[in-house]
Amino acid sequence: MDGSAVVRQEPTVLARGCLVHNHSVASLTADSRLVWQDIVVLGRHGEEPGKMVQHWDVQRAGRPVLRTTTSLLEPSLYRSPAVVGTASVLGTGLVVAPGLSVSPFARDGAAVHALRGAALVTVLGVDAVSVGSVLDSLVGSVAGSSVGSA
Repeated sequence: MDGSAVVRQEPTVLARGCLVHNHSVASLTADSRLVWQDIVVLGRHGEEPGKMVQHWDVQRAGRPVLRTTTSLLEPSLYRSPAVVGTASVLGTGLVVAPGLSVSPFARDGAAVHALRGAALVTVLGVDAVSVGSVLDSLVGSVAGSSVGSA
């Protein structure tokens, strides 16, 4: 892709019994800019969630920026504090821009991870509205420093 793109998907709700395979791919040129946001809700209110495997594969000028897989297949594994813990909503944002440099940080329920020319934002919470709000704020802060309104 040349230029810039902003992708803000509607939340994916993992209803009981579902099995979702999501593979997102972006091939960027050296001067392309990308802002990508995704929210996953683990089940409807009061029900056990379905299952999901999510792959992100983002390249810039033929080199990997981010290749990751999130497996939400086995609750005994993803309910670990190292993954989602007790959260019922997972928000993820990726900002890719030429020369982007961010300082990584973490706070309760949110983190910004520095990548080469990119930043990965993760937000955990109990409802899609609050996770979306924090995700918008953090992605906007990161993107605003380099991407502008891309």
